[in-house]
Amino acid sequence: MFLYKKLSPKAYNLVLGGMILYGLAANILMCLLCGPIFRRMNPIALLLGELVISVIGIFCGRSSSLKVRFLGYNLIVIPFGAVLSAILPALAAEAVFLAIVLTAVVTVGMIALSALFPAFFSRLGPALGIALLLSLAVDIITWLLGYPLSIFTVIYVVLFSLYLGYDWHKAQSCYKDVSNAIESAIDLYLDITNLFLDLLRLIDLSDLFD
Repeated sequence: MFLYKKLSPKAYNLVLGGMILYGLAANILMCLLCGPIFRRMNPIALLLGELVISVIGIFCGRSSSLKVRFLGYNLIVIPFGAVLSAILPALAAEAVFLAIVLTAVVTVGMIALSALFPAFFSRLGPALGIALLLSLAVDIITWLLGYPLSIFTVIYVVLFSLYLGYDWHKAQSCYKDVSNAIESAIDLYLDITNLFLDLLRLIDLSDLFD
């Protein structure tokens, strides 16, 4: 079947890059066209809905069916776009622009480093997973106790930057077909969008101390 036929590295990366750009472009369009709709929604309901639907999307993205994987990708992209549409207008345009530029620079840099040091990034998976789970657990506990620690924002920026390099290496090491390109695009999209959000949070925190 064509969709599972092995692609050349160039064709595979075009599909992979196209999927990521599709997700980011959908988010931009949602922010431009649908902002007023999502800003009228209850923010807690919006965030919970985004979390639940995205988790479903992640599971769908691991399906053996190409159509289900593509559906899963959209179940991640659309709720995230809804959340962005609600929160970005409340932020300074300069902060959003800076976060976009920094996200792009870090993304390109980590992809380049992953290509230069593949052996290093190939070993990062288990360590990154444990570090992320521990950081989330401690962050949630401190938040519940009323002592949110801004240092975790820095940690998340580092972790998702490393995840970018790791997931890019993983994407280049797997069997190169359309199905795996979509699955890899999901991982990289999540890395990029989480990095963007954490950079926004970090920029916002830095403004508090100006």
